[in-house]
Amino acid sequence: MRAFVVSIALAAGAAVQADILHLRDGSRYYGTLILQNEREVVFRVTLANGTSGALRSFPRSLVRRVERTARATPVGADRPADEPPTTMPAEDFEQMLREAFELLDDDDLPAALRAMQRIVTRAPEELLSDLDQRTRSARGLPLARLMAETRLRVALARGRSGAFRLKFVTRYEAPVMGRLLEQLQGELLQKRHEDHTVAEWAAERDAYTELHAGAREMVADARLATAMIGARLKFDPRLRKSGEHRRQSAALRNDLARFVAQVISMRGYTALGIDQDDLPEPVAREVARLLALQDVASRSAEKAGDRGAASRPASQPSHSPQPAGGTKPAKEEERP
Repeated sequence: MRAFVVSIALAAGAAVQADILHLRDGSRYYGTLILQNEREVVFRVTLANGTSGALRSFPRSLVRRVERTARATPVGADRPADEPPTTMPAEDFEQMLREAFELLDDDDLPAALRAMQRIVTRAPEELLSDLDQRTRSARGLPLARLMAETRLRVALARGRSGAFRLKFVTRYEAPVMGRLLEQLQGELLQKRHEDHTVAEWAAERDAYTELHAGAREMVADARLATAMIGARLKFDPRLRKSGEHRRQSAALRNDLARFVAQVISMRGYTALGIDQDDLPEPVAREVARLLALQDVASRSAEKAGDRGAASRPASQPSHSPQPAGGTKPAKEEERP
């Protein structure tokens, strides 16, 4: 009887030690909090039989709160500066990698990217090498390449009208990302529009004096190339090491931005429905500058026209003016 009571007490103690994840829809999960940040909560759910289940990722917007027990602080949570980060077992990283593969197969690219990002930012170096080999065997390419390609697909899918914003790249994938961006940039610059490549138009933008039929596609290619060069300047390790290469890339980005702004500002282009919120930052600045110059020129022309009208003499009346004093002219005397 005493042994039975002890077993019940142990089971109750295990239940008390479980973290509880409360969702906004009222549902709850018992298990272990693995990671939490401003974007998501990663939770290892305890199964009905008391064993640990798979890791699950919940968007932060769906989580009401996490009821913690007195255990180690989870990865990614706030902790004192002198407290070492909690290490995760290798099995957790392997499980996250399998889940990333499943998410890719389900075409849930953002969730797959988040899973891979957690792995490469938190796994130790020796474990990353093993996970990379697992990725090569399962997907036919290195983990860094798979991650960079997924991030590019997410960035391109979120853009509209040629927009491309790459806000973050991990150090693990940065070299591969730099090479991918350089390759895509080169392909865009060599696309031909009206017997000129995008690179040639950027270098000789004064030669583009009137809108052509393919203006919208040309601008989309030039904008995308501009944004990719901007991403390389921010994330590509090779551009950080080579000052001359970096200066050349920055100059090319500026030439592309000026060309795109010139075409967008031409009369009739707004009919194509361009959303300026999607413009890369250097292009948006150049468009604003050109539009401001056009506005100043238009107002100057209006003022010059007003001054010209004021300086012209008033038209003379066709009848003879009245004498001073307002008296009528004397009538001619009648002849006898």
